[in-house]
Amino acid sequence: MLSTVFYPTSMAYLKIATFNCAGLTSSTRRRTIFEHLRSLDIQIYCLQETHSTTGDESKWAREWGQKRACFLSNHRNDRTNGVAFLLNHPNLDFITWHGDQNGRVITADFNTSTTTIHIVNIYAPQCGRPVRERALFFDSIYLYLFSPHPTILTGDFNCVENPTLDRDPPTDRKDHTSSLRVLRETFGLRDTFRIIHGNTRLFTRRQGLSQSRIDRFYACGKITPLSEQTLPGLASDHDMVVIEVNTTTTPRHGKGQWMNNVASYSDPMFKTWLQYKWNQWRTLQPYFFETKAEWWLKTKIRVKHLLIDHAKVRRASERCREAKLRSDVETLCREVDNHPALLPMYFQSKTRWCEFQKEQANAKAKKSRLNNFENNDRGTKEFFLQFKRHREQTSIIRLQSPEGKPLISKQDILTETQRFFPISLSMSANPPGSTKRFLPPYQPSPRST
Repeated sequence: MLSTVFYPTSMAYLKIATFNCAGLTSSTRRRTIFEHLRSLDIQIYCLQETHSTTGDESKWAREWGQKRACFLSNHRNDRTNGVAFLLNHPNLDFITWHGDQNGRVITADFNTSTTTIHIVNIYAPQCGRPVRERALFFDSIYLYLFSPHPTILTGDFNCVENPTLDRDPPTDRKDHTSSLRVLRETFGLRDTFRIIHGNTRLFTRRQGLSQSRIDRFYACGKITPLSEQTLPGLASDHDMVVIEVNTTTTPRHGKGQWMNNVASYSDPMFKTWLQYKWNQWRTLQPYFFETKAEWWLKTKIRVKHLLIDHAKVRRASERCREAKLRSDVETLCREVDNHPALLPMYFQSKTRWCEFQKEQANAKAKKSRLNNFENNDRGTKEFFLQFKRHREQTSIIRLQSPEGKPLISKQDILTETQRFFPISLSMSANPPGSTKRFLPPYQPSPRST
C-alpha cells in the first residue's frame, strides 16, 4: 500500500525521529521497515542497532536511496551495534559525516536550505556493562559534539538520569550517569521531553514488567523544541521518538526563559546593589582574567544573575505586601460591625487594596501588550473595518414613544425629550409632575471671603 507524503517547503521546522530498529539483517524485515519509514511525515531518521557490516553499508544505502542514507558498522563485522542516518526529504543533504569504529556513534552536518544543523546519533553500552566502560563512552562523545552549528544529541542511551520519573516501577537504582550529566552541562544540552512535558511520565522501551525512557533527545539553546511524541516501533521493543524542532536561532520565549527587564535598572535598590557589586568586580580583572573582553563576558553573566536575584526579591516583597493588605481588609471587615470607629480605617485599607489590584492589573495589561507586540500581533485591516462599522452603528437612528409609536415630527421628538430627561435625571422616587418639566438650573453659592 502506497501513501503520499507532502514535503514541507520550509526547512526551518524539522521532524526528527530516533528508533532502535533491533536489526535490519533480514531483507524482508529491512524492506518492510524502510517502506514504513518512507510513509511517515518525518524528515530525518536516527537508527540504532542496525546490525550491519561494512559490506552491507553501501547496499543498504542504495536500497533507501542514493546519497540519502549513511550506515556505520562495528569494525569487527560481527553484526553488533550499528547506527545510521536516513533522509526523507528532497531538500535535505549531507554536508559531512563520520563516526567511531565500534558502530556506536555517528555524527553528521545537514544542510536544510535555511541553516546547518549538527546531529550526533549514539547507541550507548547497556546497563550490564562495567560502569567505567559507559563513562569512557560518554567521555568520547565530546569530540563528536564540538560544532559551531546548532547541535542535537539523540539515540538509545541505555540509561536514565531520573529513575523516579523515567522508570516504571520507579527505583532508587543509580545508572551512574554523572559523565552524561557533565557532558550535557558542558555543551548546554537540554532534555527536550522535560522542556515540553515537564514531569510527565512516558516510556519508550518495555521489557517484561518494567519500562523505561532510554530513547531521548537533547538539544542546545539555539534549537527550539516544539513537540515530542512516541510512535509504536515496528517489530521492535523500542518506540520511535519523534521531535519537531525550529532550527532558526530565534530564542524561545515563555516559562523557564529569562528576559532582560530594563525597568530594573531604574530601581534605586537595584542601582545601589549593582554599584556595590561593580566595585568588587572591577578588582577581579587584573588578577583572574587575561583580557578585558573575558572579564566583560563574565561580568555580563554576573549582571544577569543579579537581575534575576533582584526580581525574586521584588516579587517576594510584592507577595508580602499583597498578603498584608488582604489580611488588613479582612480583619477590619470582621471588626467594623462591633467597632464603628474603625470604619474610616477600613475604608483606607480597602482603598489601598484596590489601588494595589489596579497596579497589578495594569502591569499584566502592559505585559500582555508587550507579548503581543513581540509575537507580531498587529491589528489587521479587517479588524479596523469592523471597528469602524461598529462605531457608525452606535448613534441613535430612530426614536419611539413608550407605547411603541415611532416619533417622526420635530414636535413629537421635543415632547418626548421633555418627558424623558426629567425622569432620567430626577433623584426623586416619583417622577416630577407636568408643571416641573426640567430640574432647576445649578446656582453656585457665592464664595465666602
